[in-house]
Amino acid sequence: MGRVFISHSSHDKGVARKLVADLKTLGHEPWLDEYAIRVGDSIPDKIEQGLQNADFVAILLSPAAVRSGWVDREWKAKYWAEVSAGRVMVLPVLLEDCEIPLLLAPKKYADLRNYATGLVQLVAAIDPVLPPMAGPSPTLEAAPGADEVGKLIQRIQSRLVPLSQCFAETLQLAVIPTDPVDR
Repeated sequence: MGRVFISHSSHDKGVARKLVADLKTLGHEPWLDEYAIRVGDSIPDKIEQGLQNADFVAILLSPAAVRSGWVDREWKAKYWAEVSAGRVMVLPVLLEDCEIPLLLAPKKYADLRNYATGLVQLVAAIDPVLPPMAGPSPTLEAAPGADEVGKLIQRIQSRLVPLSQCFAETLQLAVIPTDPVDR
């Protein structure tokens, strides 16, 4: 699973914490400043370590984040590593409508304005084993497993089960068997 540095504005701390909790539940290793930096630590040193050890930087985009010098330095450091390595490392995550930085504008973003959808998009980018998210199937009712999907939707809508647990169950339903015998 992926090690994900969460780059965010302090204005967006609540969403960052929720995202960290959900990513942990799904088996990823998110890095968040308030959990990784202790009293007495060198803040720039800890951020540098977090960036170096991360497979990805998820930049939480909002008007406050776009104005933040810290956020700008964090994602740009990983962006140049991405260019050098030739693989995706910077994952834009839209929290609110804002002006997208020029270097991020051509990238597809996870849209956390709808949290569940954005979380699915982000996790699919972090975990390449999962199939890419597609639009709804017009024949969902006739598809194998449609009953399970319907039950899962009811559980999500009931709000009695944590979203992260429902999401983990969704991922189990989304994995497509590769062995023709299992289909």
